[in-house]
Amino acid sequence: MLSCQKHSNINAAVCSAWDKGYRFGFNGEEIDKGSEGMGGGGSTYDYGFRIYNPSLGRFLSVDPLAPEYPYYSAYQFSGNMPIWCIDIDGLEPLVSISTDKDNNVTKIKITYHLFVVSKSKEVTSEQLLIDFDMSNIVQYYPNVTIDGIEIEWDIKVTPCKTMKEARREKRKLGYGEFAIYKDKNKKERSEHGRKGNLDQHKIYLGYGENNKFAKPFIVAHEIGHGIGYDERYIDPDEYNNENLIKTLDGKEIDNDGKSLSLDGYQNDLMGGASAPLNSSSISRLISNVVEKFKKDGKKTYTGPPVKLKNDDWYKEFAGKTTKLHQMKFNENTGNVESTGKNWDVKVEPKE
Repeated sequence: MLSCQKHSNINAAVCSAWDKGYRFGFNGEEIDKGSEGMGGGGSTYDYGFRIYNPSLGRFLSVDPLAPEYPYYSAYQFSGNMPIWCIDIDGLEPLVSISTDKDNNVTKIKITYHLFVVSKSKEVTSEQLLIDFDMSNIVQYYPNVTIDGIEIEWDIKVTPCKTMKEARREKRKLGYGEFAIYKDKNKKERSEHGRKGNLDQHKIYLGYGENNKFAKPFIVAHEIGHGIGYDERYIDPDEYNNENLIKTLDGKEIDNDGKSLSLDGYQNDLMGGASAPLNSSSISRLISNVVEKFKKDGKKTYTGPPVKLKNDDWYKEFAGKTTKLHQMKFNENTGNVESTGKNWDVKVEPKE
């Protein structure tokens, strides 16, 4: 890590920007210059649940999720893949379970907290809440009862002025994710930060072309990934190249560049529709939580209630005949919905 005080050959203007205005360094994390001398000297980076000292090149405490990953060192960084991943600070949603006298699960409560941070000179964190209509996110997570198990959602959103403030608030709470906006994202769609199955616990906000995607259901969809859900819509061209999707009539799928939802999810948030999670998605969550409870007996824990690596759509549909539904943004309603056009396909098993 460069330090103007330790490297006299650095341009004075660069040093001035570093000392007075530039707040971010390693991994894009905010520098805590008030921690001089901590753990061996020099500024540190507050990752929320552990502190990194660049002078030592070490974290000063163990990974709080170390017990879940016994095959990693407790001091490991980014899954031992520093080229591809940033460090995750973990502890995503809070899961609470209620049971009856026979220890059968009767209720599952998911508490999710999103800390919104703007790194823009033009848009404040408070304005992001308005632009993305985040007060209406909760409508996409319905409180329902399925097979005798009640599902309750508690979705909260808090604007923060800096990442340092957001991490401090998250550390007090003990769980949560971050939604970050930068000026360079203005023309981009929102996405959940992850590489493969490693989740970064950050949502990167983007307004999209002509603000079409500045909608609460887009943020709600990205929150779904933080909860552990995989997509339930696909790009058929990607899988056609592997000969995994074949139409029953042998004709090509002409979807005109639009997304295709898997059958049963054309009216579901993770299927790309402007709609709440449907019963199929919520049933998968119940199954995951109940299975984990039977194994460890924990009624309260932090972590995704659905395991992303186990929620791959291909595992659900491999070897089956199904339909793909064409989805389209409706400029009149402002929603993404099915066009009514669909294709009968076979999802081939991988060899």
